[in-house]
Amino acid sequence: MTVSRADGISLSRTLIAQSPDVARRRAEQTLAEDPSPRPRATALWLLGMARRELGESDTAHRLLYQAAAVASRAGVPDTAAHARASRLGSMAMRHGTSGMAGTSLGRMSTAVSSARALVPLHLGVAAAQRGRFGSALAGFDTALGEMAGADEQLLCGLLSNRGLALMYSERFGEARHDLERARSIAEERTLTYLHGVTVQNLGCLAVRNGDVPGALSLFAEAAPLVPAARQAALWLDRTDALLTAGMTGQAEHALTEVQRLLPPRGASTSDLTAFSLLRAKIHLARGASEEAGRHAQRVRRWFPSDSMWARLGALLEWAARNGTSHSHALGPVAEEAARGTGIRNNRKAPRPRSRARPHSSVPDVRTGAASAALARCVPTTPLGPLSVAVPNQRHTDALGALALGEHERARSELLRRPADGQPAVAVHHVEAIAQTRTHSQEIASAGAEIAMADGDAAAALEWVEHSRTPGIRPSPCRDREWGGLLERCRSEYTRADDGEGTAPEQLRSTTARLGIAQWHSGCARPSAPPRTVAPLPQEFRRHLRDRVFLCYAHVGGAPVAFTFSNGRSGIHELAPRGEIEDAVAKLVSAARFNAVFPGGAAQRDLTRAAQRVEHALLRPVAAAVGDRPLVIAPAAYAQSLPWGLLPSLRGRDITVVPSGRSWLESLDHCRGARGTALLAAGAGIGGGETEVRSLRRLYPGARVLTGKDATVRTLLEELGGADVAHVAAHGWTPASAPMLSGLSMADGPVFAYDLERLPRVPNLCVLSSCWLGRSVPSDTGSPLGLSSALLALGSATVVAGVLPVRDHDITPAMTRMHGAIHAGATPSRAVADHLADAGFVCFGAGA
Repeated sequence: MTVSRADGISLSRTLIAQSPDVARRRAEQTLAEDPSPRPRATALWLLGMARRELGESDTAHRLLYQAAAVASRAGVPDTAAHARASRLGSMAMRHGTSGMAGTSLGRMSTAVSSARALVPLHLGVAAAQRGRFGSALAGFDTALGEMAGADEQLLCGLLSNRGLALMYSERFGEARHDLERARSIAEERTLTYLHGVTVQNLGCLAVRNGDVPGALSLFAEAAPLVPAARQAALWLDRTDALLTAGMTGQAEHALTEVQRLLPPRGASTSDLTAFSLLRAKIHLARGASEEAGRHAQRVRRWFPSDSMWARLGALLEWAARNGTSHSHALGPVAEEAARGTGIRNNRKAPRPRSRARPHSSVPDVRTGAASAALARCVPTTPLGPLSVAVPNQRHTDALGALALGEHERARSELLRRPADGQPAVAVHHVEAIAQTRTHSQEIASAGAEIAMADGDAAAALEWVEHSRTPGIRPSPCRDREWGGLLERCRSEYTRADDGEGTAPEQLRSTTARLGIAQWHSGCARPSAPPRTVAPLPQEFRRHLRDRVFLCYAHVGGAPVAFTFSNGRSGIHELAPRGEIEDAVAKLVSAARFNAVFPGGAAQRDLTRAAQRVEHALLRPVAAAVGDRPLVIAPAAYAQSLPWGLLPSLRGRDITVVPSGRSWLESLDHCRGARGTALLAAGAGIGGGETEVRSLRRLYPGARVLTGKDATVRTLLEELGGADVAHVAAHGWTPASAPMLSGLSMADGPVFAYDLERLPRVPNLCVLSSCWLGRSVPSDTGSPLGLSSALLALGSATVVAGVLPVRDHDITPAMTRMHGAIHAGATPSRAVADHLADAGFVCFGAGA
């Protein structure tokens, strides 16, 4: 196959569609042979197009100019027309269709039928690059009409571009039709490069449809099919998908990879636009409003006002300026942006469907909070450089119900199936579920604020619970690639722990990949329909009995506590957030120091710090809780608090949970049998084997793992079949990667991630280790760590410490605690009596 044949243009286009790099080498080989003018013109055109696809736009422009000149002198009109259209199209992509290149391209006409479709095609691509998708579709439709008799390579490229433009125009069904047709042509004709581009575009469509795992799977499929020059664009799309999933940390890592891949000079306008929009959103999520606004303003100024990219930049710029504002209106910049993107003007609350009360009679506080909620939905939901995520009809209907104070109907709207009846696709990993941020969480915050303003404690608590309830349950992961990456992480962790020089850097890279890799298609499936749940007060009346439910939250930016006891809900104001966080941090620090160096000044510091937290968190609710047992759902600042060290809680029966509904679910898990026991001691624990031996008499049929038998694989196998598990081992909870919290066994670490591969987890888990009761709040506030993972995966009760544990000193207390449970005490009662002073906490049901 050479480019000197009569069908050179069609053949050349096939070469580029298969591999731009191969096309470049073939063209260079032909030119090196000093061909006659005809094949030389075709080779120059091929080389110019290949260079363009490889990201070398300046070189491509020069080569295409030469190709057109050589073809004209040689009397080859088809090659000259193709070269001229390609050169003007490249210029229009960089400078816009309204510039000289776009004008010249628009005026260009050709009698060469094979080139007739190129002019509107290039105009369409240039318009799409500038964010003008209506104009882009007009160009693509014209090109499609001129496509009769054209080769399938050109049709494949046209359909792939048209599918993306249809997606941005919210015509998702047509977009999928075009992209699937392009994919079919690419596969049939072995057009590798075009196949990869089309798969990438299908991934973008999956992001828009909420199928993040499917999107990431498609991006992974596209990666080996496209050249290095397109890898930055692929990583930009990955970043967009991760932000759509609410995984800001992983998105930030992905954007770092983009920075590495972008050329220092000559990056495409589309890549730079996407990079700046994504960077603005990440800064916004991190609270860096000034940086976010700077990146967003840059994008807005790059494009004319009718460009989607300009409108997205304007929305993000507004969000950066007003992100903490509770203004009732979007403001002029955002309103102008909203008019062009389909986002509803938010100057008034949505018109509710109910006619029970006229809209004009709604109090200002309700209208304002619902309006502010819709405003917050716009900037905090990832808008994507290639997507515009907006609240759907369910969200606006929920806000309409909120505007009338109809809280129950508002929650029902949020749980309603989408209008198309298609279930959303969900990944069932603990961290992915915890990280997911949805419009409904923003609306839940508004609902709690409105209920608080009305003094309706029960409704406010229901909304807080709604924001903490993920709606998706984790389930075992069977994905082999995920398992392989986890084993690689374990190996790198062990090598880093042994002091191998390059291992820490490799471990950091693999850790970041693990976070992203959770969104894989191997464990993604349609989410179950929302369950109908009884109102929380009704459930509490049935199950709390003599306990008091105590929930700490932020509503309207202020810390509050909710209580439920004796069938009644209460709201309690707390000290300012900064004061609470400072008091908690000082208590945790003093408790850790006292755990390592007990007594004397350390004990006095601990006592003073505990009294300060008591004053901030417990004195405001003292009348409501009295001295009764507590179920505590802490705010993010108190997720690792040693509650049993607070003066009024010493010796009190306490269990700590993510939310009230999670406590009710944990009670359901208590109904399983407790027959099979596992007792294990990890590596390097001097008192671990002694502890296991002391417990063996209480569990005579227990499976015991010590010494070299206590391997990672054996421990995981036994955990999957045990009802009660006690593990004494070194433990850790890294703040930057809480799902790598772990236990040190004979041959390496067991991570929280490992638990997601088990068929089931024990009903009662006791972790006799340092730190493993600690959790790290995700971006949405959900706790992440080994103990919280066990609860999420189905353990009823987890006993774990939030402080350092002195090895041999803890054995007698652990033995007494298990003895109390064996004698009939609940785990929460046994922890209060024997382990709370050592910083251990009972999580979950406690029953």
